[in-house]
Amino acid sequence: MFEYCPAIAEQVKLALGDEALSISVQERAQWFSCYFTTKKHLSIFRAAGVVLLILAFTVPVALLLGFLGALGKASRWPVISQICSLYVIMVRGIPDIIFFLFVPLTIEIGIEYVMHSFVYCRGS
Repeated sequence: MFEYCPAIAEQVKLALGDEALSISVQERAQWFSCYFTTKKHLSIFRAAGVVLLILAFTVPVALLLGFLGALGKASRWPVISQICSLYVIMVRGIPDIIFFLFVPLTIEIGIEYVMHSFVYCRGS
């Protein structure tokens, strides 16, 4: 159970002997089911479900708008071509915006991982 964390594994081994690390698959499954049903994880899973539901509705609309923008940009009529060119330029900037919103979230997860790996496990 504690193979991922050498400091805790050593403490458990000293306290309980070598049999302590031979935890059954059922006990591991119980630990993971307990860990992944905490309030924090359940809210993450609920949020992921909402994101997938939103994607199911927005992806077809985005594809349709993308095709219409590309067709309009290639139009012979200058007004439609200019409007669609402006639309395409604006839409191409969205990945940069999403990147800058996503990075702070991943930094938080990285800090939590480092704290768990180095501070809590090795500091004990």
